[in-house]
Amino acid sequence: GIFVADMTSSSSALKALISNNEVEKVVCTLTAANSPVTGIRLTSSSGGEIHATKNVIRDVSAAGENEVKIIAFPSSVSVVDFDSNEIVGVRAGGFTEVVGMRGRNVHNNKLYDVMTTGGNLHGYYHVSQGSVNFHNNIIAGFRHEGTSGIIRLINLNWARNASALYNNFIEGSVGSSYQTNAEGGFCGIYTNTNSAYTFYHNTIKIAKDGLSTGDMGAAAIWAYSSSSVLKIYNNIFHVDVTPSGSNFTTAIYRRISSNPTATNFDADANIYYVPTAANSYIYADRINTFGPINDPAFNKTCGVYKTFMRSLGLKEQNSYVENNLVAGTIPGTFVPSGASYAKGVGVATVSPAVTTDYSGAARPNPGSDAGALQFAGTPADVVPPVITYTPLPASSCDTLPPVLVATITDNISIPVSPASAPRLYYRKDSEQNAFGSYPADNNASFNGWKYVTGTNVGGNDFHFNFDYSLLTAPVAAGEVIHYFVIAQDDAGNAHAVTVGFPAAFCMGGVNLTAAAGPVEAAPTVNSFTIQDNALQSLTPPGPVSLCGGNGVDLEVTGAASSYIWYRNDTLIGGA
Repeated sequence: GIFVADMTSSSSALKALISNNEVEKVVCTLTAANSPVTGIRLTSSSGGEIHATKNVIRDVSAAGENEVKIIAFPSSVSVVDFDSNEIVGVRAGGFTEVVGMRGRNVHNNKLYDVMTTGGNLHGYYHVSQGSVNFHNNIIAGFRHEGTSGIIRLINLNWARNASALYNNFIEGSVGSSYQTNAEGGFCGIYTNTNSAYTFYHNTIKIAKDGLSTGDMGAAAIWAYSSSSVLKIYNNIFHVDVTPSGSNFTTAIYRRISSNPTATNFDADANIYYVPTAANSYIYADRINTFGPINDPAFNKTCGVYKTFMRSLGLKEQNSYVENNLVAGTIPGTFVPSGASYAKGVGVATVSPAVTTDYSGAARPNPGSDAGALQFAGTPADVVPPVITYTPLPASSCDTLPPVLVATITDNISIPVSPASAPRLYYRKDSEQNAFGSYPADNNASFNGWKYVTGTNVGGNDFHFNFDYSLLTAPVAAGEVIHYFVIAQDDAGNAHAVTVGFPAAFCMGGVNLTAAAGPVEAAPTVNSFTIQDNALQSLTPPGPVSLCGGNGVDLEVTGAASSYIWYRNDTLIGGA
């Protein structure tokens, strides 16, 4: 389309302004590999600077294995500004590099509808040393219909200085025949140098059609260098690629054989999705892997990954998993739908402070939405219910079951269906401190904790009726009954009071599993003791006549702890 052979003069490198050009229908029908097909290409032997703004390149295609390089600027040239350019409609059969340059400021560009049937596919390729400030770009609709090739939608192969990427949409997919076992073979962002990278408010969505019969894997972020420093806040990483063969899928991969530290990994408030499958991870390095299989309670504070990061003094306590991305109103954009953990989850960003989104809408900082766009929606519920009640008296003078009254509140709602309604767990002191497989084990044949569900009697009040028939034997005087209450909300956030579970146990709801036991000694579980329920009465030997204000003293001796009296069969007092 446009070719500048050499940007140098006899005395010094030149500065070039490439602005407001339209390049359309660049077509190569030769099937044999030849020189690259380009939209705008410059060469230079001794440096220079380029300002490229508001250029439009449409409908570029090359047959066979011809390379396609839509923007090809030499590595010796510093592209000061690459701003508001649009590249759309690229078809190729071989190596495809949409933008290859050493850019300082790359922003407000749209690269979409790019497809190849073979070779490598790169969206933005940083071709030389230097930092890049990369923000408010769309790289979307990238597609590889071939069987193999390296796919890196952003390839920071030589970005050896601190770089910041924020408010970008990055999306691509591969066909059903594609497979790869290469490191970083299919990823949203690839880094290959020991630099500091800041990733704020990006939305990365990559996918594969169907399942692969060979090696297959992918990553949203692939950090190749063991010395990379990553700061990853408020992003959405959606990797819909089921791994197979010798490869794996992960949202974040760090090619390092040691635990992350505060100096090389700083991440929080990210929204992840990877398939629930073997070798499918949210975070992975060469010694640690965390994903849906080994961390099903990822969204909870007690999840394996969050506990691991917390043990290292790291963050990620505000990150969650969900699968709800839909196309946005702006082409090439994606936003969460329905109630979302991404809504308002954002932590504060600095260097740079991101106070607007991709469209220019204001962002609170902190409290912004994760991803490249602020969106209309409601926050997902992360607050568990609150349970309050007055414990039963320490002694029960009757083998008749008591009733516990509890008040249970939640910021959204409390379910009342049998599977998720609040529960009272209880057992005799002589029974095992163990939990079964419920509801099958909620009967007298199981030696361990039993439960009854609460009955909502209005408002936030629930009544729990102990059912002694579920115990292994009838209760008797002197036996101790232990009990605690647990409740969950409609989002699955669970809370139990006056009970200590094992440190490794993570509550997933009211239906407790064997991993919940044995309960710890602290905090002390509520309990009461069954007392002898024999009732004694005393009847005076005959009528007693009372005159005026005279009274009669009755003295009760023995083990009785209370008394009542009647007049003409009417209860009139007691203590």
